[in-house]
Amino acid sequence: MEALNNQKVEWTDIMVDVETTGTSIATAGVIQLSAVMFNLEKGVIGPEFDSCLLLPEGYFWEAKTLSWWVSNPKRKIILDEITKKSLNPKEVINSFIRWNRVEGPAKHFWSKPSHFDFTLLDKYFRMYGFQNPFKYWKARDMRSYLLGIMFPEPLPELRLESDDAHNALADVKFQVMELIKYTQKYKGEK
Repeated sequence: MEALNNQKVEWTDIMVDVETTGTSIATAGVIQLSAVMFNLEKGVIGPEFDSCLLLPEGYFWEAKTLSWWVSNPKRKIILDEITKKSLNPKEVINSFIRWNRVEGPAKHFWSKPSHFDFTLLDKYFRMYGFQNPFKYWKARDMRSYLLGIMFPEPLPELRLESDDAHNALADVKFQVMELIKYTQKYKGEK
């Protein structure tokens, strides 16, 4: 565990991002699962998780989503890398749960937005016979949180503008850094 002023850091939070084959919770498959542990109060970022998943039986690509991935050369490169590194989804979910236990377990599940990522991962936990290690009442939506602390100012774009956009690990690191930055700015002003 990393130290902060010679103290052990408790990873109180986890930011999760998934890349998927669509936007329908019922049929979309997760093709990449990434997460970063952090401590929002202290503003420190910790251990990372990143893995790519094969598409489980019964899940498929939505035509619009596949077209979106392959129509842009930069996104196509990211998709090709994800495809090359894809592993058995049950093994990835098991590894993710073990990683969370070893590194945390984090108390608060964050994502942008929580209703999609949390629900999709919950489906995968159940599908493979695992208990969801994250409590639904501890799930936090990054956008809603920032809207609350920034009000009445508008929410910033919160979009990674680089060749790594839509690589879940790059996205999740960016989201944590933005969350910490705006929390420190707006919580510090009040």
